[in-house]
Amino acid sequence: MPTPPIEVQLMNANARPADITHETRASLYDHLRAKPGTYLAALSDVAAIDAPRPTVRYHLKVLERRGLVTSEKRRGKRRFFPVGTAPDALELAMESAPARAVLEALAESADTVSGLAERVDRDPSTVTYHLSRLEDDGLVNRERQGQAVVNRLTPGARTVLGQGPLTSAEERAAASN
Repeated sequence: MPTPPIEVQLMNANARPADITHETRASLYDHLRAKPGTYLAALSDVAAIDAPRPTVRYHLKVLERRGLVTSEKRRGKRRFFPVGTAPDALELAMESAPARAVLEALAESADTVSGLAERVDRDPSTVTYHLSRLEDDGLVNRERQGQAVVNRLTPGARTVLGQGPLTSAEERAAASN
């Protein structure tokens, strides 16, 4: 599908187009503007939409055909976005309890996989899996220090999680792990 002109993209990002007159489509579009990246099952459960899943799926396809909504497979689910918006990787990661636990542990301090596994009470293979996904999403840096791989939040993720940049004491402590 060709990319719409920039005027259409800007219009889609800022206001509901006037031609969305169907109540269900209007509710879907408004919800996706407020919460980009919502997946089908979650959209079906939104009280304001009040429609069964097949009906929601149909109206999403209509919005996609009109070039107002796009979708992509993220974290195992097809997620929907108004054209011109991008998903927030941190918000999507926080939907997963194990990934959220890893992020919250890393917000406290950088650590190795085994240290994180112990802190979040998960198997090391589970922690490794989530760290790989978080690294792919640009939320975690993994750095080899000697024989260990130390994991830490990226500066952007630290800021969003309210941690701010690392102090020099925290950097020295992380380097000694």
